Amino acid sequence: MFMNRVHYGHRIGTLNENMKWALYGERLGVCIFDLEITRKYMVRALEFLAHMAARGAVILFVTADKTNMLMVEKMALSAGHYAHVRKWEPDTLDIKLKVGITARAPDLIVLLSVQNSLLGPHPAIYEAARKPIPTIGICDSNANPRMVTYPIPGNDDSPTAVHYYMTLFLEAIKRGEQNPMQNKHGEWVW
Repeated sequence: MFMNRVHYGHRIGTLNENMKWALYGERLGVCIFDLEITRKYMVRALEFLAHMAARGAVILFVTADKTNMLMVEKMALSAGHYAHVRKWEPDTLDIKLKVGITARAPDLIVLLSVQNSLLGPHPAIYEAARKPIPTIGICDSNANPRMVTYPIPGNDDSPTAVHYYMTLFLEAIKRGEQNPMQNKHGEWVW
């Protein structure tokens, strides 16, 4: 995680009070994440992601960062899942309302940043909460993690960090799809 710059947050003046729990400290005016805490929350999120993949879930990856959008889209599609990398329009998850047909909504939304380009909460979080669809979200030091089902504290805008997250997410999906977790009676084991 250290080599992929996951530990770098934003400047100390932009710190969201709800992210203090995840910080190790600050250096030269920049928030530094405690990577032990990040690892703990990453493992929880990856386990949930693998379980959802084992059940055949439709997973939607979302980013508003123009720097990372092509990478996120390519990686999501390579795993047979979906990505939304453009501007999030209101009621994006209400397919029937928009185009008049019934379609399956995603079973899980993975946000590579829980903020939109204007540094406000990403609207996908609110729509997911209304459905209810669980969310996994990378929460930088200036983000509010309170509406995210599985928050992961860490750098959300470095291409190196985002590629690292996507690699972990896709590996969890692959493992979940290859090894469905069922007991001898065919029941799902959580």
